[in-house]
Order: sequence, then C-alpha cells, then structure tokens
Amino acid sequence: MPSWSDPENGTTSAILIEDSGISVVEFGTGKDFADVARRAVGDPLVEQVTYLYRVNLWVGDNSRSTSRLNPLATQIAYDLFRDVRDGRYVATDRERANASRLVADPDGALVFHGPLLITGAHESGSPGPFDENFRDWFSQGRGGITQIRDSIRTSVAMLLGIHASNVAVTGPR
Repeated sequence: MPSWSDPENGTTSAILIEDSGISVVEFGTGKDFADVARRAVGDPLVEQVTYLYRVNLWVGDNSRSTSRLNPLATQIAYDLFRDVRDGRYVATDRERANASRLVADPDGALVFHGPLLITGAHESGSPGPFDENFRDWFSQGRGGITQIRDSIRTSVAMLLGIHASNVAVTGPR
C-alpha cells in the first residue's frame, strides 16, 4: 500500500498504472508537475482529466493513437467510477451523475491506452495528496492483484466477445 504522502518532507504520492502493474510515484510538491506527469506517462503532451473533485487522472495526449490498451488502468478507473455511481465512494450528487454517464459511455471515456497516472488534487485542481476518501477506497482491496486479474479477464473477454476462461492474465504473482 502506498505511503500516500509526506508533507513534512515536501513530497506526495501518485499511483502509476501500467500494463505491468501498479507503482507509486513520489513527487516534490514544489516541482513542475507537468514534467513528472510527462515522464510517468511517456508522452511529451500530457492531459489532466478531472472527473472527481479531489482526484486527477493524467494521460498522454497521444496515447490513444500510439499506445496499446491498458486493461489494468481501464478496469481500475471503471471500478472507481462504478463505486462512485453506486454510492460506495463518498461523492457529490454531481459527481455521481457524472460517474453514471462515464460508466455507461459507449464511446469509452474510461478506456485508457498507455500508462495512467492518478493524483489527488488541491481545491485549485492542482496535483496534491490523495484525500482520505480515495485512500480508503484504494486500500480496501481495489489494488488486490487477484481481484484485478479477474476484472481484467472479464473485461478483455467482453471486448473480444469470448468466454473469460479463454483469457490468460499473466504477471507477477
């Protein structure tokens, strides 16, 4: 589980979701975050996506056309917004309505290509520490590798129109 942040040392944590797994990226609160995000997502153009008041998603602007589908990031984002929609994540009515729209979006607003970086957000919208709400949600098993593998297997099977038993998800055990 991430250490989340250490404000006394001027650092905070972000979650980087790549094909290979989930890692924590520490960044200095006084640094140019755009540079941190560009390095993390591997794209010179980075886009900040804010669907929740205190959570920012960072993706490469060119990733949809230059990178492979990231089923792990897609599943975690879908799980987060499904939980917002269903009331398992504390959110405003507006965030819940937005989450309902995102989860039902046939155009795939929650489909990610390439790495996905997730940060907390200050009231101004700038990157900051995760709030207790997100930390609790993530810590309550959303990062559990077995659950994620099962979710990836199901998602890939749905995307390909095959039975989930025909999908093998490999990686660290």
